[in-house]
Amino acid sequence: MESTTHAGERGNQGESMREPPELKKRVKVLKKENLPPKTTPWKDIEKKFLPVDFLLLTTKECEHLSCLSFLDDIKMGDDDKLGPVNFGFNSSKLKIAVIKCLMGSSSPGGSTVVVQEAVPILRPKAVICVGYCASMNEKKAKLGDVIVSAKLITYALVKVRKEGIEERGYVVPPQQGMAKLIKDAGAGWKAPLKKPEDLKVTVRNDGVLLSGPIVLDNPELRRQLKERFRQGTAIEMEGEGTV
Repeated sequence: MESTTHAGERGNQGESMREPPELKKRVKVLKKENLPPKTTPWKDIEKKFLPVDFLLLTTKECEHLSCLSFLDDIKMGDDDKLGPVNFGFNSSKLKIAVIKCLMGSSSPGGSTVVVQEAVPILRPKAVICVGYCASMNEKKAKLGDVIVSAKLITYALVKVRKEGIEERGYVVPPQQGMAKLIKDAGAGWKAPLKKPEDLKVTVRNDGVLLSGPIVLDNPELRRQLKERFRQGTAIEMEGEGTV
């Protein structure tokens, strides 16, 4: 299972305050009112979509709607254990399920709980967390870059000794099938900008993603994490639910 996310850390003040670059063509993002108003009976969902090829996990509504905007024939199912789940087909006719989790991977409704309940029911080939993250190193990940996790590190589990911190988190590479896909991530992709020079973004398929339960808005804690994990590319909160 693999976590994929977008880098979204603000740069300096000038960069964070400027208007976003103009797109080459208008991107149509679904609104909540565009989603199916009624649920499809679960027995019909099973016939049409299960097992799914990929399960996408999101937390924010903007992430959720962005994922659904790339799907066709969207249906909403409602399982007793999972609650509402959206299903659809992507451009390659793969069967996709999208679930919106609550923030905090270990909280009720968080990614850890959702994955444990969803995998036996939906039987996906892979689970992907989709969202945004903060850069740990501006040289490795700048505003707008797409970060694909080639390695996930959970940073919160530690033992504090007199001589320093002993790391007890997990270091998780992607499973073999996903690792093969990651090698070509971003091939042929260009940011759909009217003037590409306005924001030179790229796809990083070698990202080392830190994942943990902390909403990190403290410069000193960020500095400590950078010291502990010099190889880190970016940091986010939900990926540890897929470990």
